[in-house]
Amino acid sequence: KDPEDPPLLLLNVLDVPDRSPLNQLSDFLVRLDNLSHALVWSKDVDMDNQRGCAISLVELPRFRLSFRGVEMNGGLQLHSIEHVGYQVSNARSPVIEAMLDRLTSGVLLENNHNELALLIPAALPIRPKIKSEPLACDTLFAKSDELWRQACSSGHYLYPIHLSHQFVTTPTLASALYL
Repeated sequence: KDPEDPPLLLLNVLDVPDRSPLNQLSDFLVRLDNLSHALVWSKDVDMDNQRGCAISLVELPRFRLSFRGVEMNGGLQLHSIEHVGYQVSNARSPVIEAMLDRLTSGVLLENNHNELALLIPAALPIRPKIKSEPLACDTLFAKSDELWRQACSSGHYLYPIHLSHQFVTTPTLASALYL
């Protein structure tokens, strides 16, 4: 950190009004980690107007993820720091919507060439026991399992989506096994 950079204010994303920018951000963050482990920073250090602060940085340390907030076209755009050139995407098609609906965690990223990728945190997948449906395929993710996170080589996985939007590719053996 450069000593000449302005100080950052840690924002509370747990207690925000409905439909506010911070509420929309918290809806995004819960797809990656629990809000209690999400750090949202602002260069605006106006303590009385925390809800109107511009987002400068979002960190999800458990999954080794961070995003830089950029104001564009009157809205906030989150650019990945770990995956340079990718930002959180709102691109949607029926096929992409169906793909995202099947995921309980993860977000859609897009690069400058309009290529899409799924960003999924490396949380421990567990299959809950449901007595009424013993063969159910539902999967939950234990984001707090410390042993699992220590054993993972990466805190998250990035899966490029094929241009047809029909399938994802697995760039590493670890990402293929996790999927």
